[in-house]
Amino acid sequence: MALTKTQYQFMFFCLLAAAEPHAAFRPKCSSPTSSVSFVSAPDSRGTLEILWSSLFTIFACTWTIQHPNIPEQREGRYPGWKGNLRWGLKGIYENVTLALYTIIAPEIIVVTAVVGLVAARDSSQKLNQGLKQDEGPWTLSHSFYANMGGFVIRTSIMDDSLPYNPYHLTAANLIDLRHSGYLKKLPEITEEELHDKSKSDPLLKAIAIGQISWSVMQITARGFQNLTISPLELSVLAFAACAVIIYALYWKKPKSVRTPITILRYQGQIPSPVLEVLKGSRATTSLAGQYLFHRDSAYRTPRPDGSPIHNMGLPSSKINWATPAAAGFTSAALFGGIHCAGWNFAFPSTIELIAWRCAGVYTAIFGLLAAFWFWGFDVFLLKPTRVGIKKDVALNILDWGVIIMTYLYIFARLFILVEVFRTLLYLPTDAFISTWTSNVPHFS
Repeated sequence: MALTKTQYQFMFFCLLAAAEPHAAFRPKCSSPTSSVSFVSAPDSRGTLEILWSSLFTIFACTWTIQHPNIPEQREGRYPGWKGNLRWGLKGIYENVTLALYTIIAPEIIVVTAVVGLVAARDSSQKLNQGLKQDEGPWTLSHSFYANMGGFVIRTSIMDDSLPYNPYHLTAANLIDLRHSGYLKKLPEITEEELHDKSKSDPLLKAIAIGQISWSVMQITARGFQNLTISPLELSVLAFAACAVIIYALYWKKPKSVRTPITILRYQGQIPSPVLEVLKGSRATTSLAGQYLFHRDSAYRTPRPDGSPIHNMGLPSSKINWATPAAAGFTSAALFGGIHCAGWNFAFPSTIELIAWRCAGVYTAIFGLLAAFWFWGFDVFLLKPTRVGIKKDVALNILDWGVIIMTYLYIFARLFILVEVFRTLLYLPTDAFISTWTSNVPHFS
């Protein structure tokens, strides 16, 4: 397909921008002329120091806070070193995907964490109501672990046409199995044993907390001294704020557990009555699936029978969505609002400054816009008698509104993500003046 004149002009200006010369400066710090006991850090910093310290902090904010669900079990499949490599890469891919979710939309991780916490509290309350004398307390950690797919049913039959083996359960499944009498007793495992299965490394956690704390101190110190803060450092502050919230919500959730606990075992396939009980409490695969669940029953996306719980999956228990929605709006406002603090930052061009402001504001108010859109849809369009619009037309209007708002949000987030790195080449001179925090231990 031939390119138009406008497309050629656009490509030319892109190449021109890429070819723009950038001056480089190599500072030369003098060494002591005689032997001394202590030499303080220089009062300047380089572009790469800003870059590496920021990237390490973002890594700490997006990787170390991950609390993935129980993954799919290997069960003897893919033997040999090729199978080991394949299974190892599969785990890395899942972790990288979850980290990208956190980078692109940390507020979605916040909502998922809030939903998980609310569901865990609800399940713990229900399961503690009928405890027997020989059963220990059912804690939040137990419910978190259950909703991770940590308790399974195993059978002696391996058949792809049958439900997953092992069959991953949720806390809602445990409640239904208990009420129906198929589960005589809750799993015998203490909270300490659950956390012993957790892969939370205290040293790695301390390093991550230390790096995040150092970044916050550095940015605060630069603000008090009226020194330029780069947009990348401002973005780091936004990630740090969301990371603290996410980690607090996941405080009781076991981290990176790889293997489940078998609580029921059948010699043949799972009996049909048991499967019928389990089908009554199925989780959706993702946040998008939860939206479609309420949108129209024809588009529901329940997870396959007994499959591992998706990392972005939602529990099947009925919860009040007011709290998760408020958490999503608040975290989005916090994340976008911190970027709005760069309202008067120096940018390479006026267009980029305006685009930064628009992206920051839209990111901050996205949750509120979505709430008003759904509220307006419910009030004015859902009931045809009010405006005379058919339900299918109203649902199409809802869908297009959600699509437009979502794509605008993705564009705004991607612009911010690209711009924070681009502006490193156009920072004012005082951005390279260091503060007292350079003497504090950190990674850069």
